[in-house]
Amino acid sequence: MFESWQKTIPNSELVILPVDGYHAAGTDPDGTARVTLGFIARHSSQT
Repeated sequence: MFESWQKTIPNSELVILPVDGYHAAGTDPDGTARVTLGFIARHSSQT
């Protein structure tokens, strides 16, 4: 389900965090920040 939607967004990455709830940033803010910052670091040089 998510993979087909994600593939339509150029340079996107699908990450599914193992959280207990629907709001990953609220349930696991450190994990969400780690994934987000990693994405930014990998893609910040791409323009």
